[in-house]
Amino acid sequence: MDMKDKLKEIEEQVSGIKDPEFRKIAFQKLMDSLIIQKKAKPVRKKKRKPSISVQAPQLIKDLDLSGGDDKPSLREFYGRYSTKNYKEKNLIFCYYLQNIINHTPITINHVFTCYRNIIGIKVPGNLYQSLKDTAHQKGWIDTSSIKNITVPVAGINYLEHDMAKAEDESDKE
Repeated sequence: MDMKDKLKEIEEQVSGIKDPEFRKIAFQKLMDSLIIQKKAKPVRKKKRKPSISVQAPQLIKDLDLSGGDDKPSLREFYGRYSTKNYKEKNLIFCYYLQNIINHTPITINHVFTCYRNIIGIKVPGNLYQSLKDTAHQKGWIDTSSIKNITVPVAGINYLEHDMAKAEDESDKE
């Protein structure tokens, strides 16, 4: 409703008042309320802040992923598998840390360091959420404590028995 329509509405409301002095006061009061309504700023809702504040993952410089002592390097181990998505990559990295080099605890920084160690793969845009998705959607890792990520039996079984091996793809051709 524009200003012209509001003025007509006020005029209609006060036209029934017989006393000219009282009509003038009523008109002024209605005009004042119209002006106040026009000046009032709409109430803006504050944007909700995210409930979890996750710092950007950091590279762990002294994490040895080179293998040795008849253990494969992370690159060799990763190369054995044909990954389709971040969930499988997350599983490979956590499995390698836990079961191949026996490193504990595993944190988001350890997984980030693994991603950075493999040339040609991108780190997920939100690594924290990617790890949570791997845990909740697949059950391959346990992130109930993000400061101590583990690989449960479901993840071990999937990697050792069901995940596509790199040589499997060359056999299909």
